[in-house]
Amino acid sequence: MPFFGSANEKKWIKGINPNIDKRTNGYKLRREGTKKSTQVLLELLDQVSRYNIPAQYLVFDSWFSYPKVILDVLERNLNVICMPKTLPHVHYR
Repeated sequence: MPFFGSANEKKWIKGINPNIDKRTNGYKLRREGTKKSTQVLLELLDQVSRYNIPAQYLVFDSWFSYPKVILDVLERNLNVICMPKTLPHVHYR
């Protein structure tokens, strides 16, 4: 069983098995585990919008509160409630 949880291949405990059927949910979850968490967040928001699940706000912790992520969420017509990340070179208004 492969263990990922990081976009950095050096942190993987076990590599990708090329014999896994790419149509299975297990493969899709393993592939998702190799992506950056901010990228997965945006992909999940796109999935929610396809299923017409109504939402006006997205609430998340400072872990996701990069300016780029906030702008990408705003482009999906969702308001953002989050704890801003404390970065010396980024200023929020």
